[in-house]
Amino acid sequence: MNQLAKTFTCGARGSSLGTLRVRSTGLVVSSHNARPSSGLAHGTDVTNPSTMLPRSFVDVPHASHFPLQNLPYGVFSTHSSPKKRIGVAIGSSVIDLSALSDAGLLNGPHLHKAVCFHDGSLNAFMAMGRTAWTEARTTLIRLLSAGEGFLRDNKELLETAVLPMADVTLHMPANIGDYTDFYASREHATNCGEMFRGKGNELNENWVHIPIAYHGRSSSIVVSGTPVRRPRGQISDKQTGATAPRCGPCQRLDIELEMATTISPWVVTMDALEPFRCAAPVQDPPVLPYLQEKNRHTYDINLEVSLQPQASLEPTVIAQSNLKHLYWTMPQMVSHHTLGGCNLQPGDLLGTGTISCGADKGVGSLLEASWSGTRTVDLKDGQHRTFLEDGDTVTLTGYCQGDGYRVGFGKCSGMILPALSV
Repeated sequence: MNQLAKTFTCGARGSSLGTLRVRSTGLVVSSHNARPSSGLAHGTDVTNPSTMLPRSFVDVPHASHFPLQNLPYGVFSTHSSPKKRIGVAIGSSVIDLSALSDAGLLNGPHLHKAVCFHDGSLNAFMAMGRTAWTEARTTLIRLLSAGEGFLRDNKELLETAVLPMADVTLHMPANIGDYTDFYASREHATNCGEMFRGKGNELNENWVHIPIAYHGRSSSIVVSGTPVRRPRGQISDKQTGATAPRCGPCQRLDIELEMATTISPWVVTMDALEPFRCAAPVQDPPVLPYLQEKNRHTYDINLEVSLQPQASLEPTVIAQSNLKHLYWTMPQMVSHHTLGGCNLQPGDLLGTGTISCGADKGVGSLLEASWSGTRTVDLKDGQHRTFLEDGDTVTLTGYCQGDGYRVGFGKCSGMILPALSV
């Protein structure tokens, strides 16, 4: 359930809406259907908050994950219009891109004939590539800016295109064909290795040479808010003298990815994350040439996990980490994934794996926090945990902190339900 740090791939070469590099070339204004100017000079990098993005006329609460600097994409529906379509989050609102498209506002050279915003997934939009993504972002920043009146002053269009987030239902953002989960955190791998193999033998020899991953089941991926059923399986009771395994509920359900994968409904673009680029950890020993990066970097994304038992009034923060601690970067994961000829398709999901660090509360799983069940994690109401119990709700959040604003992924949560009877 730690999939805030995710990459949706958008093509066979591994470019992605999560790792694309886009430079804006200015406002997108169709010559045959010009719209009012936003007041930004042609060539302004409107994807970069450091160039002083204008304020939006849409209200953005303090500490919201969705200011004008973000504009993440998702899929939603409403009670009055149950057909799924694509939207963008800003503040406490969702912008219906299908309504803007129908109104002729997404009228640049790459999007004026596009029907992808009426789709029930982001796959077709992802497949359109960087130029279309850039065009959509620059156009939306212009339309949502306080100084641009075309949408702001159109009362009828506002009612259909700018919807309260509380009134929409959010869905899976993409049709995920394949899902690969990496093991990219050195701190997490070291902690697990010490528990399983002993001190002095924490990392397998190949861990620092290869971004290890496994192929998961995309059918287990669910959107935030979906309950997670405790799985059943075969359990060995050798410690009690049993000579054969038995079938029963999982006894050590963690916030790892092996049991279920819960993802945020919002896909944050790398345009929005670009101002938070930072240096990645030094890799020693040097990696093979195909994994070497000319401009090695990662992103400063704060990550937090909270746990709330069913009878508790408030959650307890049990983990705080940051994406910047990952030993392996997203480009390295994509490079190794495709090295052997594995194709990537629009909508494929690449997970980083558990992200741990050396700070207080820096471990990203209950396995580490309880040290394989040998100690407890204290909660606010006096309860304790070693692993997840039925009724527990786990919530993950991730955000980048700017100067007076945040670019975030929203909340990613799920409640643990009891195992089914067999």
